[in-house]
Amino acid sequence: MFCPKHSNDHRNELSKQLEEIVVAHDLIQQTLIQQIEDPQQHPLLKKINQWEQESIVKIRQAAEDARNKLLKTTIEHTTNIKQKLKNLSNELRQGQEDNDFIETDLQQWTQKLEELKKRTS
Repeated sequence: MFCPKHSNDHRNELSKQLEEIVVAHDLIQQTLIQQIEDPQQHPLLKKINQWEQESIVKIRQAAEDARNKLLKTTIEHTTNIKQKLKNLSNELRQGQEDNDFIETDLQQWTQKLEELKKRTS
């Protein structure tokens, strides 16, 4: 259907298109071979690995924040109990020195001591 000149041009164009198809085929085949030989290099596995690492960083930061808050709260709580225990010590010492206490004082001091004991547990 083509004259000889155009037939050769057309054949050359078809050969060029076939070469492009073969190159695309070879690239796909090479990618597949790489995925079989080293499945860890699959793009989705790389994304999962990246997600895992980012999650670990976030979890570590959250844990560090929680530890810091707990330490701060624990120190405040301990300081508060220490102050209340000091106040109770002063009351007890004063009661001993003055020898001025009654049963209700003893009950009150025992109750305060039990409360402080519970708060330290």
